[in-house]
Amino acid sequence: MAAPSNVFWDPAGHLHTIALHWEGFPRLLWESLSSFFYSEPPQYDAVEYQEEGVHRCRVRMTIPQHPFRSQW
Repeated sequence: MAAPSNVFWDPAGHLHTIALHWEGFPRLLWESLSSFFYSEPPQYDAVEYQEEGVHRCRVRMTIPQHPFRSQW
């Protein structure tokens, strides 16, 4: 596995990454999007928290606007 890249923590404790250093869904999604000429990979925003004594993690993925197909 490659060393993490484009990973940082913000002051609110959220992890921001493009997640391409992890195997699985993030890398497969980026390979699919790049085949449709997307120029930037999706961005992931993750935060861990505890709810009713259970550790949880919430991840939000944002796919950038397509470079020349604004309706996508």
